[in-house]
Amino acid sequence: MFRAEKQDQDLLSWFIRTDGNSVNSAERLQDIVINIILAGRDSMSSALTWFFWQLSSRPEIQILQELKTVRIRNAKCTGETYSFNELCKMKYLHAAISEAKKLDPLVPVDTKSCQDEDILLDSTVVKKHWFVMDHIPQEILMMEGTNNNNN
Repeated sequence: MFRAEKQDQDLLSWFIRTDGNSVNSAERLQDIVINIILAGRDSMSSALTWFFWQLSSRPEIQILQELKTVRIRNAKCTGETYSFNELCKMKYLHAAISEAKKLDPLVPVDTKSCQDEDILLDSTVVKKHWFVMDHIPQEILMMEGTNNNNN
């Protein structure tokens, strides 16, 4: 019973088991981990910064009370981590994260420095030490129907 509760408690364990019986290969797991690390570097730091700024500027948000309620209900000690299933059931947490993503897009402008001369997919030549800026339009970042500028 204890083992079943602890299974799939972290992201890597979740990817190791694709379903009840099959297991991803070591090469496939390496690809997954590298993609998560590379894809999440800029977006996660930006998302967490804006999320915690939103929380600190709005004391009426009910997340702390929700965390305390779940901790007491599941007899957790202060500082003990929450399981994936416990986090999924937290409605205020989910709502706050969703709202923060809408109000403050994760990476609206992404700037990179070129280490060596390169050619982009559209045949644009990029020289060494040049900066490449990728701008993501706000309309793409907002979910349909949530943009307040629509009249």
